[in-house]
Formats: sequence, C-alpha cells, structure tokens
Amino acid sequence: MVTAGDGKFIFGELKSGNYELNAQADGFRMFRSPIVVAKPAKKCRRGLVILLDTGGLESCGSRVIKQ
Repeated sequence: MVTAGDGKFIFGELKSGNYELNAQADGFRMFRSPIVVAKPAKKCRRGLVILLDTGGLESCGSRVIKQ
C-alpha cells in the first residue's frame, strides 16, 4: 500500500492472522514490525503512529506508538 503525502493509511477488513508491517520513506531507515490480528471487529478503528529513524549515530531505532 502506498500512502498519501501525510503518511496516513487505512486497511480494509483484515482477517485473523499474522502480518508484517513495513514502512519506509526517502531519507529514513525502513521500519518492520510483526502484527497479530486476533479477533478483528468489523468496525474497529485504531490509530498507529510510526516514527521513522534517520539512522544517524545517535539513534537507537524506530518506535511505534499505538493510539
């Protein structure tokens, strides 16, 4: 999936299972994280904020904040 310039995205209805979320942008390190969907609700709306790392010497990696 490719996002708009603001980086926002929406998944359609997901089935139970294991997924891998990958996020990347020019000038930043790629982010990868496993995601497990257990019992998805039909109208569940959850926010997920991904902060990408530039990869400099002072950095320790990317962070995910669940909202």
